[in-house]
Amino acid sequence: MTNAQIIESLKEVIASLKSQNEVYRLEREQDKRQINALLSVIADLRKEIASLHEAIDARNNDIAKAENINKWLSKIISNKTEKQATPEPSAKERKELETKRAEAVKARGNNGAKRSTHPENSAHTRVVYVTPDTPGFNLSTATLIGGTDTEGNPTAYL
Repeated sequence: MTNAQIIESLKEVIASLKSQNEVYRLEREQDKRQINALLSVIADLRKEIASLHEAIDARNNDIAKAENINKWLSKIISNKTEKQATPEPSAKERKELETKRAEAVKARGNNGAKRSTHPENSAHTRVVYVTPDTPGFNLSTATLIGGTDTEGNPTAYL
Protein backbone atom coordinates (compact mmCIF):
# COMPACT_ATOMS: atom_id res chain seq x y z
CA MET A 1 0.00 0.00 0.00
CA THR A 2 1.12 3.37 -0.85
CA ASN A 3 0.96 6.53 1.10
CA ALA A 4 -1.92 7.84 -0.94
CA GLN A 5 -3.93 4.68 -0.38
CA ILE A 6 -3.24 4.74 3.34
CA ILE A 7 -4.27 8.39 3.51
CA GLU A 8 -7.44 7.59 1.55
CA SER A 9 -8.33 4.67 3.87
CA LEU A 10 -7.63 6.83 6.93
CA LYS A 11 -9.85 9.59 5.52
CA GLU A 12 -12.62 7.03 5.01
CA VAL A 13 -12.15 5.77 8.56
CA ILE A 14 -12.22 9.36 9.86
CA ALA A 15 -15.40 10.10 7.87
CA SER A 16 -17.11 6.93 9.15
CA LEU A 17 -15.99 7.74 12.70
CA LYS A 18 -17.31 11.31 12.31
CA SER A 19 -20.69 9.97 11.13
CA GLN A 20 -20.76 7.48 14.02
CA ASN A 21 -19.77 10.26 16.39
CA GLU A 22 -22.63 12.44 15.05
CA VAL A 23 -25.08 9.53 15.52
CA TYR A 24 -23.82 8.98 19.06
CA ARG A 25 -24.02 12.72 19.78
CA LEU A 26 -27.67 12.82 18.59
CA GLU A 27 -28.46 9.74 20.64
CA ARG A 28 -26.79 11.35 23.64
CA GLU A 29 -28.86 14.56 23.24
CA GLN A 30 -32.00 12.48 22.93
CA ASP A 31 -31.03 10.54 26.08
CA LYS A 32 -30.40 13.85 27.90
CA ARG A 33 -33.88 15.08 26.94
CA GLN A 34 -35.39 11.81 28.15
CA ILE A 35 -33.41 12.02 31.40
CA ASN A 36 -34.58 15.62 31.97
CA ALA A 37 -38.19 14.62 31.29
CA LEU A 38 -37.89 11.67 33.67
CA LEU A 39 -36.27 13.91 36.32
CA SER A 40 -39.20 16.34 36.11
CA VAL A 41 -41.63 13.41 36.40
CA ILE A 42 -39.67 12.14 39.42
CA ALA A 43 -39.81 15.60 41.04
CA ASP A 44 -43.59 15.76 40.48
CA LEU A 45 -44.02 12.27 41.90
CA ARG A 46 -41.96 13.18 44.96
CA LYS A 47 -44.18 16.23 45.56
CA GLU A 48 -47.28 14.05 45.16
CA ILE A 49 -45.86 11.45 47.55
CA ALA A 50 -45.08 14.17 50.11
CA SER A 51 -48.64 15.52 49.89
CA LEU A 52 -50.01 11.98 50.23
CA HIS A 53 -47.86 11.46 53.32
CA GLU A 54 -49.27 14.68 54.80
CA ALA A 55 -52.82 13.55 54.00
CA ILE A 56 -52.17 10.15 55.59
CA ASP A 57 -50.70 11.81 58.69
CA ALA A 58 -53.71 14.14 58.95
CA ARG A 59 -56.07 11.19 58.51
CA ASN A 60 -54.19 9.20 61.14
CA ASN A 61 -54.43 12.17 63.51
CA ASP A 62 -58.17 12.41 62.84
CA ILE A 63 -58.55 8.68 63.40
CA ALA A 64 -56.56 8.93 66.65
CA LYS A 65 -58.78 11.81 67.83
CA ALA A 66 -61.92 9.87 66.94
CA GLU A 67 -60.61 6.78 68.76
CA ASN A 68 -59.84 8.89 71.85
CA ILE A 69 -63.31 10.42 71.73
CA ASN A 70 -64.88 6.97 71.35
CA LYS A 71 -62.77 5.66 74.22
CA TRP A 72 -63.81 8.44 76.59
CA LEU A 73 -67.44 8.33 75.49
CA SER A 74 -67.54 4.59 76.10
CA LYS A 75 -66.09 5.18 79.57
CA ILE A 76 -68.70 7.85 80.26
CA ILE A 77 -71.50 5.66 78.97
CA SER A 78 -70.33 2.60 80.90
CA ASN A 79 -70.21 4.55 84.20
CA LYS A 80 -73.46 4.46 86.08
CA THR A 81 -74.81 7.77 87.16
CA GLU A 82 -74.17 8.93 90.67
CA LYS A 83 -77.85 9.55 91.09
CA GLN A 84 -79.31 6.80 93.21
CA ALA A 85 -82.43 5.12 91.98
CA THR A 86 -85.34 5.17 94.38
CA PRO A 87 -86.33 1.67 95.46
CA GLU A 88 -89.65 0.43 94.16
CA PRO A 89 -92.27 0.65 96.93
CA SER A 90 -94.21 -2.44 97.82
CA ALA A 91 -97.90 -2.72 96.99
CA LYS A 92 -98.88 -1.69 100.53
CA GLU A 93 -96.60 1.35 100.50
CA ARG A 94 -97.85 2.31 97.02
CA LYS A 95 -101.48 2.29 98.23
CA GLU A 96 -100.54 4.44 101.24
CA LEU A 97 -98.80 6.97 98.96
CA GLU A 98 -101.82 7.08 96.63
CA THR A 99 -104.21 7.73 99.50
CA LYS A 100 -101.99 10.50 100.88
CA ARG A 101 -101.84 12.12 97.45
CA ALA A 102 -105.61 11.85 97.03
CA GLU A 103 -106.17 13.47 100.45
CA ALA A 104 -103.77 16.28 99.60
CA VAL A 105 -105.59 16.97 96.34
CA LYS A 106 -108.99 17.00 98.08
CA ALA A 107 -107.81 19.36 100.79
CA ARG A 108 -106.58 21.89 98.26
CA GLY A 109 -109.39 21.73 95.72
CA ASN A 110 -112.50 23.87 95.42
CA ASN A 111 -114.35 21.58 93.00
CA GLY A 112 -113.60 23.68 89.96
CA ALA A 113 -115.09 26.92 91.30
CA LYS A 114 -113.37 30.02 90.06
CA ARG A 115 -113.68 31.81 93.35
CA SER A 116 -115.37 30.97 96.59
CA THR A 117 -117.93 33.64 97.19
CA HIS A 118 -119.34 34.10 100.67
CA PRO A 119 -121.49 37.19 100.93
CA GLU A 120 -121.71 36.84 104.70
CA ASN A 121 -117.96 37.64 104.87
CA SER A 122 -118.21 40.92 102.98
CA ALA A 123 -116.83 44.00 104.62
CA HIS A 124 -119.19 45.77 106.97
CA THR A 125 -118.85 49.32 107.97
CA ARG A 126 -119.97 50.42 111.33
CA VAL A 127 -120.65 54.07 111.74
CA VAL A 128 -119.91 55.46 115.12
CA TYR A 129 -120.88 59.03 115.79
CA VAL A 130 -118.36 60.75 117.98
CA THR A 131 -118.45 64.34 118.95
CA PRO A 132 -115.35 66.27 119.95
CA ASP A 133 -116.62 66.57 123.50
CA THR A 134 -116.75 62.76 123.92
CA PRO A 135 -114.29 61.72 126.66
CA GLY A 136 -112.28 59.12 124.53
CA PHE A 137 -111.92 61.37 121.46
CA ASN A 138 -108.38 62.42 120.47
CA LEU A 139 -108.26 64.92 117.61
CA SER A 140 -104.57 64.22 116.80
CA THR A 141 -105.22 60.52 116.01
CA ALA A 142 -108.49 61.04 114.14
CA THR A 143 -108.46 60.56 110.35
CA LEU A 144 -110.82 61.83 107.71
CA ILE A 145 -112.65 59.03 105.86
CA GLY A 146 -114.44 59.65 102.61
CA GLY A 147 -117.35 57.64 101.27
CA THR A 148 -120.87 57.85 99.92
CA ASP A 149 -124.23 57.63 101.54
CA THR A 150 -127.02 55.28 100.44
CA GLU A 151 -128.05 57.65 97.67
CA GLY A 152 -124.48 57.97 96.28
CA ASN A 153 -123.75 61.45 97.60
CA PRO A 154 -120.14 62.00 98.75
CA THR A 155 -119.67 62.29 102.46
CA ALA A 156 -116.66 62.80 104.71
CA TYR A 157 -116.24 61.52 108.20
CA LEU A 158 -113.76 62.55 110.82
